[in-house]
Amino acid sequence: MIENPGGRAKNYAEWQAEQNGKPTHRGTIRADIDRAILASTTERDFLQVMAGSITADMNRLFAAQEKAQKYSF
Repeated sequence: MIENPGGRAKNYAEWQAEQNGKPTHRGTIRADIDRAILASTTERDFLQVMAGSITADMNRLFAAQEKAQKYSF
């Protein structure tokens, strides 16, 4: 796990979302990576777990878009 990541700072909206307990894109990606690391013993395992996670995320995104289109005029 990344204990103290450096690099780019968060913008205010992302910081505020985390303070309010709301999920952020960066937090979701970080959690997926941490989960994949813990579930993997090899690089190949890691890539397979990440591919499954990405597929699940895309399926949720498409389902949400379809639902939104269904109710839009």
